Amino acid sequence: MSSYGRYIFFIKKARVIADKKNVVPKIPAIRSGQSVKYIIKETKMVTSRDIMTRNVVTVQESTPIYKAIELLAEIDITGMPVVDENQNLCGIITEQDVMHLFYDESSFILANQEELKKTVKDFMTTPAVFFDENESVLNVCQCLKDRSFRRVPITSKGRLVGVVSRQDIIRYVIQQRRYNNGR
Repeated sequence: MSSYGRYIFFIKKARVIADKKNVVPKIPAIRSGQSVKYIIKETKMVTSRDIMTRNVVTVQESTPIYKAIELLAEIDITGMPVVDENQNLCGIITEQDVMHLFYDESSFILANQEELKKTVKDFMTTPAVFFDENESVLNVCQCLKDRSFRRVPITSKGRLVGVVSRQDIIRYVIQQRRYNNGR
């Protein structure tokens, strides 16, 4: 069966479906006399590729940590993937990863010379949790919910191709709701 939308038509009496199974049909119905004609559209599985953000801000392991922190603040993001020169995913750096830099008052105020020499590699989370671009959005959503992540990198053959964030999923849900309500 094609995942891009083949229609299957069948006719059932409304009472048989609604009364015996105590089910309210969740699919469109066209009334035709005493029968109800249900149209079931086989829908495409929504994948990470369908909703991901493609233009992703990244850093490399060798990026100075304070440069990465500045980037997080300037762009107003809470984390970003760490990649090598071929865009292969190496890890992820988040605000949480660098919070202890600011916990010690002396390093927060003075930023001693040793800390200025540190790079993203010293703080990043590795291995990063990621998903393939063909992975179901339901699986990505489950991961974001269960692990309290805000975003996950999306790869294709090991190379970073995007990121799916909570916001991407929320936007998709709103878009689908508007589409289904005819707006």
